[in-house]
Amino acid sequence: MQQAATPPPIVVRTRGLGLDGPRGPVFDGVDLDVTAGTLAVLAGPAGTGRTSLLLALAGRMVPDRGEAEVAGHRLPRGRGAVQQQVALAAVRGVNDLDGELTVEEHVLERLALTSPWWRLLTPSAGAVPAALATVDDGDRPGLAPDVLVRDLDAYDRFRLGVALALTDRRHRPVTVLVADDVDDRRDPQAVAAAWHLLARLAGSDGEHVPGGLTVLASCSAPSSIPADVRASAGTVVHPMVRPGPAPAPAGAPAPRASAAAAPLKEAVR
Repeated sequence: MQQAATPPPIVVRTRGLGLDGPRGPVFDGVDLDVTAGTLAVLAGPAGTGRTSLLLALAGRMVPDRGEAEVAGHRLPRGRGAVQQQVALAAVRGVNDLDGELTVEEHVLERLALTSPWWRLLTPSAGAVPAALATVDDGDRPGLAPDVLVRDLDAYDRFRLGVALALTDRRHRPVTVLVADDVDDRRDPQAVAAAWHLLARLAGSDGEHVPGGLTVLASCSAPSSIPADVRASAGTVVHPMVRPGPAPAPAGAPAPRASAAAAPLKEAVR
């Protein structure tokens, strides 16, 4: 009798997850179940906290309430272990690329930073090509090592950010790849190419990661996701909404509205 296939494990699970900022909740009441090997997209306009949620799930921010488990580790107690297994592609304001460095210099720097202390920091001759090969795209040339990052177009900068994140796999399994603001590019073709790259990476590396690589991404408009990517069984879109005001402490008087109050600018995405 043939045994039923084992379902892929849940890599990200949250219940009632919330984070507060100086002006109220950044995100709140987030319930997620993300299975291994999928492309999970947090989709919502500015102010819905999608970037902050990605950083919280990557162990880079500490939520204020709720429960979260990523790659088998409870947050926030297991932040260190989560940071080892969740790799960040370029996130604006967190790990921006340096326009004055070449592609090769970025890769060499990342290889040096992620190498164990007992190993020589000088990588092998094939280390840079191997790192860039992870984001090869058959529709266009590979990333040229000697090009300055400032001279790359939007899609190639995105590819480089992903390649740098995945260099961590040289020394330890990467369970989750995080890619923020995938549709934050003016060229629709670049946006579509970025989605196809992420869809291709989702589920890869199954020999080292049970169920394959899981990709957590964010965008402002679900319509930016190409139809074939969105229709794939491996793609799941989670809508993000702006959270309401934080509940007042028990016994606290209700705030009085002021007709003269100026609207607050959104401080988070």
